[in-house]
Amino acid sequence: MLSVVIPCEGGGFYALGRNLTSRRLFEKRYGTSYDWFIHTEHINTCWEILEELRKSFQISRATFWPFRVPVIHANAVIGLHCRQK
Repeated sequence: MLSVVIPCEGGGFYALGRNLTSRRLFEKRYGTSYDWFIHTEHINTCWEILEELRKSFQISRATFWPFRVPVIHANAVIGLHCRQK
């Protein structure tokens, strides 16, 4: 069993949250764009991570947060329980 939590990087709600919080603080403090920093820290989107996980694991449970609807664009993170194939 592998349990992971991944950010919904690339999703609309995740981007909105970033723009309202960390982007504003970072750009105000450092006087530079936040994009270069995010692209070095969040290399893959949520869809890319899920695609790689599905190559070796069967996802037995997915929990979306905060809205619990199974839509990446509407959530901030996904908790996954995976079993090796």
